[in-house]
Amino acid sequence: MSYVKAVRKLGARPSYSRRGNCLDNASMETFYGHMKSETFRRMTPQERIELTRAKAQEIIDD
Repeated sequence: MSYVKAVRKLGARPSYSRRGNCLDNASMETFYGHMKSETFRRMTPQERIELTRAKAQEIIDD
């Protein structure tokens, strides 16, 4: 199944912008940038090494 068909099957609308055009996902990129800077980048290197998927999910949920 193609990507476009899979996206449509989920009820979403795929992006049709040209490569290199970030305007369609700029808001999500900004959100993820803030999330990283406010959570994971404040961790010590050792905390990042020991981070599990479950702990990351807990941090994000909080």
